[in-house]
Amino acid sequence: MAQIKVSVGNGAFISVLKTLNDGDVWENGAESYNVTVVSKPTNFKWHQRIFPKGIILHKIGTQVRIFIEEEKYK
Repeated sequence: MAQIKVSVGNGAFISVLKTLNDGDVWENGAESYNVTVVSKPTNFKWHQRIFPKGIILHKIGTQVRIFIEEEKYK
């Protein structure tokens, strides 16, 4: 499968986000992401921020995490 550009302005990426569930591993070309669905405002030990509802994509093997608010893909 071709790699999808990870951007909230990309319709293909938004379509993928709608299908992801908590605990999934999303394969995007050569990159893999662990999926965490945030269903209520939450904080994590790796960040001081309180995250609203949304999805966190954690690129496997790196410290990179991408957060997308629920309002942007629902």
